[in-house]
Amino acid sequence: MVFEIVGWFGAGLILLAYLLAAHGRWPATGWQSAAVNLVAGVCLAVNGLYHGAFPSVALNSVWAAIGLATLVRARSATLAP
Repeated sequence: MVFEIVGWFGAGLILLAYLLAAHGRWPATGWQSAAVNLVAGVCLAVNGLYHGAFPSVALNSVWAAIGLATLVRARSATLAP
């Protein structure tokens, strides 16, 4: 049951972030979006691992890695002199 909740939470996060960005209410390229995509990707990858859905695990791991890389890049840009 926990893995189902985690998976649905991740799916909801991705859909909510996309919906808000599509309607101009969320910065599609901001750190907020990257953080949500990181969390959502991890949630969906965990759910996929539990279910043995390895293509989903691969996709969502890359999705989370892109979110993490974006956060690291944004952090580096704010720390640069």
